[in-house]
Amino acid sequence: MTNTDNIKHAVISLIINNIMPVFFIIIPIMAASIMAASSFVGEKEKRTLETLLYCPLSLKQIFRAKILSSFIMSELVSILSFIIMTLVTQIEIFLTTGSLLLPNISWLVVLLLLSPAVSLISITLIVRGSAKAQTMEESQQSSALLVLPVIFLVAGQFIGIILINIWILLGLGAFLAVIAWILMNGSFQKISYESMLR
Repeated sequence: MTNTDNIKHAVISLIINNIMPVFFIIIPIMAASIMAASSFVGEKEKRTLETLLYCPLSLKQIFRAKILSSFIMSELVSILSFIIMTLVTQIEIFLTTGSLLLPNISWLVVLLLLSPAVSLISITLIVRGSAKAQTMEESQQSSALLVLPVIFLVAGQFIGIILINIWILLGLGAFLAVIAWILMNGSFQKISYESMLR
């Protein structure tokens, strides 16, 4: 390998394993916002919310079912996106350099810890907002704010303030997992059948 090849390899590795994981976090947020935003407000618009609330499940169980269904779909979209992204990037790298550069262990942290935690936080907040919103547009407005922290992380990397590595991803993932657990358990507070039917 020449010095030029080494530099090219290092730059590609930096992009794939340090910059792209942060961009990837946007995928579960956007997937969650599309699916979760319609959870309760969709029932209101279709006039099926009253029927749903008459079912023998408690309000807590209904909330959890809505969150879980959106979470599963969001994770499936994230995993499928990762597979497609990996295939496309590896083909491009092979055509450019003649070798492969597989994603490192940071991606494992993103897929198994960070992405699920971000998905749960997004879905929980959006489903709770959907229960209070009157229209789909109103429900989706709050989800746009969830992308802002990711944009700050991306900007921080390009400016040079922060360089994402596996330890930062682990710490961030663990912190967000705790936040997701707290939100999951607190999302049912102050929500009643009457407030949802308004």
